[in-house]
Amino acid sequence: MHNHIISDNLKRPIILLDIETTGVNADKDRIIEIAMVKIIDNKIEDQFSTLLNPEQRIPEFISGLTGINEVDVQNSNTFSEIANQVSDFIGDNLLIAHNALFDISFLNQELTRSKVQRRLTYACSVRLSRKLYPNYRKHGLDSIVSRLNIQVENRHRALDDALVIKSFLDQAYKDFTKEYVLTLIDSMSRDINSNLKYPQSPGIYIFRDENNYPVYVGKSINLRSRINSHLHNGDDRILKAMHKIEVLPTAGEFSALIDEVLAIKKLSPGL
Repeated sequence: MHNHIISDNLKRPIILLDIETTGVNADKDRIIEIAMVKIIDNKIEDQFSTLLNPEQRIPEFISGLTGINEVDVQNSNTFSEIANQVSDFIGDNLLIAHNALFDISFLNQELTRSKVQRRLTYACSVRLSRKLYPNYRKHGLDSIVSRLNIQVENRHRALDDALVIKSFLDQAYKDFTKEYVLTLIDSMSRDINSNLKYPQSPGIYIFRDENNYPVYVGKSINLRSRINSHLHNGDDRILKAMHKIEVLPTAGEFSALIDEVLAIKKLSPGL
């Protein structure tokens, strides 16, 4: 039996999120469909789902995957026209998405373009699946659909995929306990705005614990990308101990290499 105190953050509604896009680059591609399902006490309280006009071409590959083509969206709203509605639906609640950084990055970019400010706090159901079911090799949405024998009418459509996450959570609550799963989700939650503050440049980073002692020192040619990788797929020992992140940009990759060696020698990090 797992006994855990649930954070106040998870006593509020959870929003299950899924999007479909014109591509994989949040800087230049656009959302063509968004779905959000609001969960309160493990029940669907409300949902929001709509096609969006991306104001750019939808590649044939995307149309083949999702079934969404340019005719379908030509009379739909643009994201900017519904940005406030999306923001209000999210509120201060936790978002859960599969491969969350992809969905959240697109959502954050669209809100930013629309000049709508909204703090996005999120957790990744892929990472949750890896934690709960380490014996399974694959944790993508197709694997979860197959594993749980979920009937999905329109795979790769936003609402149907968001509801798959709901089915996954329902099963996880049965296999463990709701309290344990929610506590794990809370420990994995991240804030997109805190992730985006790190520079996309070379440098070293230092993970420190709550007493400011160095836990880990690393280097990268792209600090933001490397830190995000740690936050979503990193060593559990590091993530559990980490309380703050310090970044020290350098002039280039070679400087980062030298500074990393010097920092490790000076700080003697715990991991």
